Amino acid sequence: RYGGDFMSLATTVAALSGLSVTGVTTAKTAPPQTVNAGELPLSFPRIPDIRDGVLAFNGDNGLPTYTVELVVLVAPIASNVYATSFATCLTIIDNIMTALEASVIANGWNEWVIRQEYATVGDVQYWSIVAKVEAS
Repeated sequence: RYGGDFMSLATTVAALSGLSVTGVTTAKTAPPQTVNAGELPLSFPRIPDIRDGVLAFNGDNGLPTYTVELVVLVAPIASNVYATSFATCLTIIDNIMTALEASVIANGWNEWVIRQEYATVGDVQYWSIVAKVEAS
């Protein structure tokens, strides 16, 4: 890991969920069961996958690669503020980029992809940003 000592999946998730993103009001350490409007924009981590592989014929493994997602809920879709939600998403994407770039070395993050999508919490669909971050 070029960012220092090897980190576990739990450490990687904690680092990403603790990422300070300008414009995010509430940061959770796990996916929420419900969301209060006053908490928006709200971020939380998701764990999509972990990869590991054999590096040599003697069976030695390399360092695992973790892919963790930081989800930011922006606004309920049903609120019908599409232009405002879209503009907020653009701003938050820029702010996530800035935050990731500022802490890439300390956390061993290799690569990321950020996209706008919709996420559901409880029965509510939200405008959301998903930053899929790879660390090894």
